Amino acid sequence: MTLLDMLPSLGAAYVARCDPALWPADTHCVCGRITVDGVALEDLADAQGTPVQWGSILVTRVRSVIAGEVGVDAEFGDLRQAVVVNRHSVGAVVKVDVHGPGRSCVSPVELPADLRAGDVLALVTSQVHGGACGRSAGSTPVS
Repeated sequence: MTLLDMLPSLGAAYVARCDPALWPADTHCVCGRITVDGVALEDLADAQGTPVQWGSILVTRVRSVIAGEVGVDAEFGDLRQAVVVNRHSVGAVVKVDVHGPGRSCVSPVELPADLRAGDVLALVTSQVHGGACGRSAGSTPVS
């Protein structure tokens, strides 16, 4: 039983971190840790490095945050959702533009205002490009 189960009035204040329509069915958020297939995405980034693909999720690291633009270490396709996985943010949510090193795709997405370089993000995208993010863990290689 969760705190939301015991105090339903908190439901309006609770914001789900992962949109269930976009994330794999086996995605869970337990004590603030996002897991997919039982693997914590933060641990995956620490063990494998970034960027790394885990099923349909691209785990990447923030390289820069400057004036509403967030640079990450992976190229990606159509960005549907991005979530900070290495910490709980206390900042307000703002719309930013996320881009990879080559700026081949720039996507607007909502992320916490206190996002900073070094944060680990999980990206739900329609496709992932090769190159730096060609490595894959627990899934078929990315072409």
